[in-house]
Amino acid sequence: MERLGDNCEIDGSSLFTAGHAIQAPFCVSIQTGTGPVKLTCHRILRNLPAKRLVCSGVYKDQPVVIKFFLAPRRGQKHCFREERGISALKAAAISCPSIVLKGILTSWKTPVLVFKKIPSAVDFSDVWDQAPTDSERIDLLARIVSTLALLHQAGLTHNDIHFNNFMVSGPNIFTIDGAAVDLRHQGRPLSAAQSIKNLGTLFAQMSPQFDHLLPKAFKTYLEKRAWAEDRKLLDRPHHLLCRDRFKREKRYLKKVLGEHENNIT
Repeated sequence: MERLGDNCEIDGSSLFTAGHAIQAPFCVSIQTGTGPVKLTCHRILRNLPAKRLVCSGVYKDQPVVIKFFLAPRRGQKHCFREERGISALKAAAISCPSIVLKGILTSWKTPVLVFKKIPSAVDFSDVWDQAPTDSERIDLLARIVSTLALLHQAGLTHNDIHFNNFMVSGPNIFTIDGAAVDLRHQGRPLSAAQSIKNLGTLFAQMSPQFDHLLPKAFKTYLEKRAWAEDRKLLDRPHHLLCRDRFKREKRYLKKVLGEHENNIT
C-alpha cells in the first residue's frame, strides 16, 4: 500500500482514507478565521483511522500538538466537545493543554485543533510504571487524586478516566481529552456517590498489587474535598473498583471468546 508523507502536503480526504498508511513528516493547510495557515506534522502520536489523528508538529516555530477530527458526521461534534471540555477545565483552574489555533481542512471540512505542547510532558501511565518505590507511587496517586478533587469540586466528571488521559510535567498533572469531560453538573460540586464512582473507575485501571496504596490516596482526596473520614466512605472506592474490574474482565473474556469462535468457524 502506498504510504502518504515524506513532507508532502496532504488534504482532509487523503487523511480520512489513508488509514495507517500515513507517514510523518507531512504538511497540511487549514483555513482559520484569519486566513490559511500551513502546519507541519513531525510525528504521529495517535491514529484512529477515519476517526482521529493526533500529531506533534510546529506552528509559528513553536512545538504544538495537532488534532484532526476525521469522521465526516461526528468530527464537528467531537471537536466542539473537545473545545468545551478544555474551556471548562480552564475555568476550574485545572491544568490542561491550551488551544492556540482552530480551523478546518477545506477539502474535507475536517475540524482541526492545535494545542500548545506541554513542556517535557510524559504520560502518567509511563511515570507510574517506572516508579521504583511505593513512596513515589503514593506521591503520584496523591497528585492525581488532588486533580480529580478539583475536577469534582467544579462539578466535572471525566468519562474516559484512565492514566493515559493525564500527563506529568514537572510537579504538575495535566488533564487531557476535553471531549470526555462531562459538564452536566458544572458549577455544582459532585455528590460523594458520583465522585467516588469516578475515583473507583480510575483505581480499577491499576494492578491489584497496588491496592494497599489506595486508602492513603483516598484520604488525600477526602482532605482536598474537606470531607470528614467515615468508614463506609473509606470502604466505598474498593467496592467500586472490584465491581469495575469484574466488568472489565467480563468484557475482555467476551471479546476473546468471540474471536475464538470466529476463528473456529
